[in-house]
Amino acid sequence: MSYDSSSNQDEFARELSIGESFNKSFDLAGRNYLKLLPIFAVFGILAALVSGYVNSVTPALSLPTNASTLTPAQDLAALSVIVRYLEFVAANFFLTQVILYVAAGIGVWRICKSLGQKQDLHITLPDHINYVSLILTVLIAAAIIEISLIIIVGPLIFGTLFYLCLASCTIEGKSVFSSLGRSRQLVSGKWGKTFIIFVGIQVVVYIGSALISGIIGLFISSSVVTSIVQNFIMALEFPLVSASMVVLYFSFSRGHERLIQKPPSLYDNMTPQPMGGFGKRSFCSACGAAVSGDEKFCHNCGATLATQF
Repeated sequence: MSYDSSSNQDEFARELSIGESFNKSFDLAGRNYLKLLPIFAVFGILAALVSGYVNSVTPALSLPTNASTLTPAQDLAALSVIVRYLEFVAANFFLTQVILYVAAGIGVWRICKSLGQKQDLHITLPDHINYVSLILTVLIAAAIIEISLIIIVGPLIFGTLFYLCLASCTIEGKSVFSSLGRSRQLVSGKWGKTFIIFVGIQVVVYIGSALISGIIGLFISSSVVTSIVQNFIMALEFPLVSASMVVLYFSFSRGHERLIQKPPSLYDNMTPQPMGGFGKRSFCSACGAAVSGDEKFCHNCGATLATQF
């Protein structure tokens, strides 16, 4: 499916299907890639350097070959080595993800700014990004997602729920917790669609970076170099993440607006009419029935009403 980038027609006038969302995300990333490349290249270098440093100071993981022969003290020492190693791995993942998703938030704002110049998106985009709010939103969301590893599938659950928090932060200018709440509101009722797109985009990004870093690893047997290459390549693919956030945000927000909008009614265009004579009632002299002031004949007996009340 192709989209005309010069069209002034609203590209998000309706909620997109899963296939359309993927196509639109790739299309939007491609159209804005050169504009976003300097940003993601800089953040990619930063993520690569941080990852390379953390990897270089990460203690080697050496496990005993026969754990059954170890004394309790040796078991405890081996466990402490594993825990320390996992701490460095978690720190590496957390820091690099924070860096990459801050870049993704900037990418969301840049894509919306570009779209706003070509069509009416029915939004008022902030003139500048609130970087403090963006960084705090990324930090809190990343911390929740990483802590949720204790329930194994936690990152998939919270990653889906918070996938639109950066769009809410940069497009609507919301604060940290308002952005998280807004993301949960938009995803509500569309969790399955968000999950498929979220996981699909992550798979594309991670597979691409893993393949390239794997090829480099065939020639250079250094885990530090491999990590540096993988994070830099991943950053160069992250415009796709920003584009998918923009697509889902507008697709879901339009649907949400229509959902909460008051349904049309046949009475919307009707104006109240005066209830003529109501309260100015008298009685027919022939039968005693109550009559209003604008009646000429009694509705009960048909007698002529001599006086208009």
